[in-house]
Amino acid sequence: MASGGALTARVAAMAIILLTTASCGGLPSKSRAHRTSTSASQTTAYQAPVPQMNGPYKVVTGGPGTPPVTWVFAPCGDGCADVEMEGSRQRAIARYVKMNWIVDVHSPDALECGDGTPVPGTAHYSWNPDTLEGRYWSTADSDSPCGYGQSLDTYPVPLKLTWAGPPRTGT
Repeated sequence: MASGGALTARVAAMAIILLTTASCGGLPSKSRAHRTSTSASQTTAYQAPVPQMNGPYKVVTGGPGTPPVTWVFAPCGDGCADVEMEGSRQRAIARYVKMNWIVDVHSPDALECGDGTPVPGTAHYSWNPDTLEGRYWSTADSDSPCGYGQSLDTYPVPLKLTWAGPPRTGT
């Protein structure tokens, strides 16, 4: 016959095994989703579909008389489009952010000093997907380009996109 101490140890071990087995899945986990009741009067907010940019567009940065360039868009996901900027051999990613399409393109000649010296920087394009109108401006990379003691940014000028044909098909 087992002594009282050995019996107590066996009972304790058996209790631990039983409790461990019984509690596996028996108690709710903090990471499990729990059903909650909702009021029938609650409604889900309508989310409009994200507009797409697909195919060729003529782009004018500036006022009347500015010659257009062609940008070709190819969707790359919700709120995303690859942009091929024909004529400049540049590529960029357009993103739909806060109800506008935006494109930022870094280049070694984003701005020009008064003497014609090119200044590296970023060209910024932003437009409304419904009107295809927006603005364009550039910012210099350095804090003191062209010998100025301050940053150099251009004033925003009008930006206008115009549909230029059918979407590009697979390549």
